[in-house]
Amino acid sequence: MRNSLIPHALLVVLLLTSMVMKPCRYRWLMWLLIVGLAPFIFFSQPSSDPSTNAIVRHLFTNYIFVAFDFIVLTDVQNELRQSGQGKPISNAPFWARLRWAFQLFFSARGVGWSHEPKGVLPPHPRITRRHFLASQGFWLVFYVLLIDAVHCIGAHTSVFTERSIPTSSQPWHWRFWALLLFGIRSVACINVPHIVLSIVSVGGCMTEPKGWPPLFGNFNDAYTVRQFWGRTWHQSLRRVVSSPGKHLARRLRFSPGSQKSCYTQLFVAFIMHGVLHMQPTDFRPLYFFLAQPVAMSLEAVVIAVAARIGYHSPTSVYRIFGHIWVCCWFAFCVSDYMDSLISWGMLDAPFNIGLTSEILRHSGVVKNNNILSS
Repeated sequence: MRNSLIPHALLVVLLLTSMVMKPCRYRWLMWLLIVGLAPFIFFSQPSSDPSTNAIVRHLFTNYIFVAFDFIVLTDVQNELRQSGQGKPISNAPFWARLRWAFQLFFSARGVGWSHEPKGVLPPHPRITRRHFLASQGFWLVFYVLLIDAVHCIGAHTSVFTERSIPTSSQPWHWRFWALLLFGIRSVACINVPHIVLSIVSVGGCMTEPKGWPPLFGNFNDAYTVRQFWGRTWHQSLRRVVSSPGKHLARRLRFSPGSQKSCYTQLFVAFIMHGVLHMQPTDFRPLYFFLAQPVAMSLEAVVIAVAARIGYHSPTSVYRIFGHIWVCCWFAFCVSDYMDSLISWGMLDAPFNIGLTSEILRHSGVVKNNNILSS
């Protein structure tokens, strides 16, 4: 396993090197070196666990996209700046550029940078370091226990296990139940490493609490599919998947803000989302993400028609029907994606505390402890 991880470590070194080196006409060659590692990573098996291999390929694809943005599309040292940074970092000493590159590499959402999406991310914490660490510690325990509870319930109802009848063929009420557990699990599992990193970073005085806004937005804002993906869901991949679409729209000479430009960026972003989440022999995640801009396009038509008849701002009734629509949409389209994740072991329990199982067993809610164990 150690030898099979060498290409992955080399990839990160090459990416950071490309961000540290001063701008020059040959910097794009670093991109070719990184792409050259693709066969070694996509067809390697660093672990006997399929889910581990799937995660490794996911991370590599993400790094490929980041490298394409930071090496090919963007002159990072001259175009990207931290808040309060006056001059480009390109003329700074080596160690200053290295520190700058590390900070950019680990700032997926662009928090504290010139490219941070304005008005999209949740508010930055304005609290003391001690208060922040206590709050994050609470949420870490909460999400760990939530994952344990969801997997206990999921094991009892066979939501996260392979079945003779796939999720997409199950009754609608069961698919809504599966969507609920899948959504809770996804939010919790994505939040845990984010919170751990924030505790280490802020606790080690490497960053300030204001640099760690919540990973997810308000779910009350998810009354359209566009709002869900653009506001509520985590924005860690926003720049990675949006930069190529913006570049393509400019190359096609579409006017900024025009429908052609917006929809070009939208479809390119979700194509990249799909490629990022799919496996070499499984295209179901790609189909799931390709369906999202189609739903958003239909929403745009409905909203335009509603505006024509006088419904301009979202009322309470509008939001209620919007939430129902979003739930129905994801219950319809997420099933094949879930089946794909299940087949690759991606929905197996990341750990098994067993607390929920013990509580249910001692309370007599479930008597068969073997069913509860995952």
